[in-house]
Amino acid sequence: MKDYQSNTIALDAVVVSHNDADHFGGVWDLFSPDAAARAELDAQNLTVERIFHAGLSWWRTPSGDRTLGPTADDAAGKSCYTQLLGNRQSVVDATNGNAASPKLKGEWSELWKAALGVRRKDGTPTPVQRVGHNTGDLPGFEPQPGRVRIRVLGPIESTVAGNPALRKYSGGDSKNTNGHSVLLRLDYGRTRILLTGDLNRVSQGAILQEYVGQRQELEADVTKACHHGSDDVSYEFLQAIRAAVTVISSGDGEGHDHPRAAIVAASATTGFLKVEDDAIKSPLVYSTEIARSLNVGVASRLTRTAANGQPIFDLSRDELGSVTAEVKVTKAGALNPETRIRRLDRTPLVADLVYGLVNVRTDGDRIVCATRNESDATWNVKEIRSRF
Repeated sequence: MKDYQSNTIALDAVVVSHNDADHFGGVWDLFSPDAAARAELDAQNLTVERIFHAGLSWWRTPSGDRTLGPTADDAAGKSCYTQLLGNRQSVVDATNGNAASPKLKGEWSELWKAALGVRRKDGTPTPVQRVGHNTGDLPGFEPQPGRVRIRVLGPIESTVAGNPALRKYSGGDSKNTNGHSVLLRLDYGRTRILLTGDLNRVSQGAILQEYVGQRQELEADVTKACHHGSDDVSYEFLQAIRAAVTVISSGDGEGHDHPRAAIVAASATTGFLKVEDDAIKSPLVYSTEIARSLNVGVASRLTRTAANGQPIFDLSRDELGSVTAEVKVTKAGALNPETRIRRLDRTPLVADLVYGLVNVRTDGDRIVCATRNESDATWNVKEIRSRF
């Protein structure tokens, strides 16, 4: 926060896309009262006006395992999850120690316990709300001149016994946690940006079916690619979006070989094509894995000096084989680090790092995309115009 000359993070809203740790782990860091987490944020205070989520949750079974909850058929005969997390009181009830029934499970429970400690600017508890395609505009982000409008396009809701439910997709728990990601479209001026979470082929099919006759709702200038560039994506869904800019966020500790080559190609072939002077203006496909770079070296000497500048020890390259370091490694999506022991003479050290951040900014008409150049830390900038 030093760059903003502030010690407070003040957010209008936090949207937890779904209940997989690689998507809510960063939110837990934000909400956590843990001193180490707050130190990393470089902020003393946090305010959040609203917290939104998709509802599908990890629940604790009587045997201590985790489950996505009970199911029942809707009016169309489709199996649906019926036990959804709801408002703030729902969170209180589901995290209330041994008295909770039903009770949230694991890291998902820890996130919501931390969320209960978050406050608004006026000091009151931050409200919590489940959202889905029936929500319409995200509360607080309705159409207003000069303001961002946010439309909730998914997950697709159903109804069982008069209560909201979410369809159970075939393929196991991960298909459902990913498939019921919150789908948001941000509108600012003429610019549209689509945020897709971890939507997969089966859930995208359900979305396409829901928006038959109104596919224009899914069109966008910029899209955050589904599921980090996984190939579990509907080509027809990408055709409906017709993105001029696709940003694939693959993470810095990715172990799933993302982005997949076919999806990079699909993002290009379905993108909005614009050519000027025999050069492609769009589509543009960015990947954080491609934008990221680092220089790696091996330690050749280890020196420690006292406050007065006198050496305490000075170890040469040959002596480093007897020195080990305890390393805390947090895998992508994990909340807690793992401990590893490494010999210093065999441990690569990062000397320089260019983060794979893809910057996208708009004034409502122009859309500017920028990535950091590896060689000289300047910016590689591309500019397009919104088509809406």
